[in-house]
Amino acid sequence: MIFRKNIVSVVGVVSALALLPVLAGCSDQSNDAGGECGSNSVTVVSTIYNWDVLVGEINAPCVQHSSILEAGGDPHEFEPSAADIEKVKAADLVIVNGMEIDEWAAKAVDTANQKVITAIDFVGDNPNQNPHAWFSFDAIKQVTQAVSNSLTELYGTKSITATVDLAAVNAKIEPVDAEINSAARDSSVSCAYTENLLEFLLRNTNCADGTPQGYKLAAQNESEPTAQDVDAFLTLLDQKKLALLVNNNTEASPVTEKLVAAAETAGIPVLNVTETIPDNFTSLIDWWKSIYDEVVQLTSTNESSTSSQ
Repeated sequence: MIFRKNIVSVVGVVSALALLPVLAGCSDQSNDAGGECGSNSVTVVSTIYNWDVLVGEINAPCVQHSSILEAGGDPHEFEPSAADIEKVKAADLVIVNGMEIDEWAAKAVDTANQKVITAIDFVGDNPNQNPHAWFSFDAIKQVTQAVSNSLTELYGTKSITATVDLAAVNAKIEPVDAEINSAARDSSVSCAYTENLLEFLLRNTNCADGTPQGYKLAAQNESEPTAQDVDAFLTLLDQKKLALLVNNNTEASPVTEKLVAAAETAGIPVLNVTETIPDNFTSLIDWWKSIYDEVVQLTSTNESSTSSQ
């Protein structure tokens, strides 16, 4: 039985498209179109750094955009300051991720006087209550369009003569969309995770969710899995029933370290993924595609091996 190298880290993957100056997570970024803007600009605040990076990929003059959570921050542990809340309240457009990750922002916005986009609304079915909307390509596409629509309306309100140009960002989105729509998604291999980051992305691959149910529920509830749950997981790994283990390597624990070690011993690839865009990427779309490519490559390599067990 032949396997590829055991551990692949997305953090270390450098895309040729990503070798651009890195956006600062908490500082304002702006597009200045001179006379088009006049004395006006549109302020866009995203709660999560990943969504702010997507805003920066849209060619939209007269926009100042920033995020509350900095690059590399943990969205699950973040506690906003009073200044953070005021920044959200002062924005013309707020991009909220949704669910428990940024409930504070959903409570702070004034939907009567601000435009609000909630990314989790665009992920489709979400039975596992997964908050990681930025790993959904459907959400990426629809948030992009929603930002364009909102900015166009705000330009009119503020008498800004500029227009939003989606040509460059669509040039990235459309080939990815075409590829994933034409790909076979036959659930022919089992993939599992230490934390449910990639559920939405894996829907675009041939991965079936092989994570033991008890462990899955514990991860969903952010509680410790039982010894029986861990043993069930270790058995799958030991018997080589999985083609891939997805690991959130920014949330290591004795349990996840044991699972990763078991996967390595069994020769099962481990794909390390972070929750926020690593600093060698400046594009949410490029980052998403790099992870997708790794999943496809790794599961294709191990498909025949795992299915024969």
